[in-house]
Amino acid sequence: MRKILLRATVNPLSDHPYFEVLTNNYLGNNSGNLLFPFSIMKALMMEDVTIDTNNKYSYNDEEIEIINSEYDCYIVALANAFREDFIPNLKKLTASIRRIKIPCVVVGVGVQAAYEPDFSRGFPFDDAVKEFVAAVLDKSASIGVRGELTDAYLRKLGFSQSDVIGCPSMFLMGDSLPFREKKELSEELQVSVNASSGMPYQYLKLWEKAKKEFPNHWFVPQENKEMQLMYAGVPFPERFKGQKNLYPNDLARPLYAEDRVRFFTNVPSWLSFMQNMDFSFGTRIHGNIAAVLGGAPTFIFASDSRVRELASYHKIPYMHVGDIQDHTSISRIYEETDFSVVQKGHQERFRHYLDFLDHNGIKHISAEEWRDCRFEREAAAIRWREPLHTITSVSKEEQAERLTLFGKYMTDQVEHLKEENKKQKKCVQLENDLKKSREDVKKPDKEKNSQAENHQASLSLGKRLKNLFK
Repeated sequence: MRKILLRATVNPLSDHPYFEVLTNNYLGNNSGNLLFPFSIMKALMMEDVTIDTNNKYSYNDEEIEIINSEYDCYIVALANAFREDFIPNLKKLTASIRRIKIPCVVVGVGVQAAYEPDFSRGFPFDDAVKEFVAAVLDKSASIGVRGELTDAYLRKLGFSQSDVIGCPSMFLMGDSLPFREKKELSEELQVSVNASSGMPYQYLKLWEKAKKEFPNHWFVPQENKEMQLMYAGVPFPERFKGQKNLYPNDLARPLYAEDRVRFFTNVPSWLSFMQNMDFSFGTRIHGNIAAVLGGAPTFIFASDSRVRELASYHKIPYMHVGDIQDHTSISRIYEETDFSVVQKGHQERFRHYLDFLDHNGIKHISAEEWRDCRFEREAAAIRWREPLHTITSVSKEEQAERLTLFGKYMTDQVEHLKEENKKQKKCVQLENDLKKSREDVKKPDKEKNSQAENHQASLSLGKRLKNLFK
């Protein structure tokens, strides 16, 4: 029996209660992180394979020994990991890969940069990326990247062993994609929208207009803070001060008040919802990929390189969010867009994805098995949770349960912060004590304490150190 270790925020074949998902951050801050590990596990889950998952970046010596002795390969599923605020995690992962002796294969990673990136200028994360890619290529034949822009970026850094494979989530259904012809434009259309709170004002204005054009309008948020809002009613501050805030960030917003918001904590329920949508648009790459996998005509507003390169590679219709004008209309985009282009070249992209796995020695199910495989059977046996509804739309009993659980969680968090604050104060006091000790050492001999006094001071300092780490 072969064993594979897959990096994922949560085991794709698990379905946890909303409270656990929220407080344990099983989404990795974004529900889009559910999609690509779900698809990767399906591809690798042959009859003779055990797949374990974790979301760690660094491992101790004992864990490294277990990985090296018990597993056959380490599959690293990433998203936009080449970015400045991910440098600490990337460095930890690099150090881990260097210590791991089994094959380590990165199945999808991308650079986060401007919509029109200038790679000649360099980025603060260049050195961290160089070290990471070098470590990966020491344990694999190539590195799988999300698009042509990331491929160009790595070539600029001096690496040629990258394969453009797109996002593995697009291959969840193998060599074909579900597709429904678009219906005639009308107010009856069921429309799903995704967005992030950092989108520019022109997109938010366009969204406001679309709500009037399409009354049967659903919002599918993806961020942890939005799940917290829906679960317990905790609002989050607007992202940009000084602008009229159009983003729905509290329960008083009509979308929440009218129960037209759905938050998904598993992939099957997400795709089931999208199968009932007539159209989907938004700025979220995985929110829109979920729509494609559900067969809905889909349009993306790309804000940066990470979204642009995936939309471009997979032929999902898109435009730059910066090109939105006052006259831009979602209705007109719907009428004028050929949504069938996503089908073109999909079989070739799927075959290239399998070639990438083969090139790296990763065994997988055959293309013929894709619709009837072990993963599909096990997923079908699970009773997946429905999407999370806003707290104001559920029964009083469920409201009470949510608030009780979340209230206790917040109380525990406050107590934890108090303890951390105490330790911080002890650290400050200890620093002051050490500073005083150094000053005492520098005093002339006649001003120094006796040997006994120095010994007593050392004992006192040691006691404070012991209390600090209790």
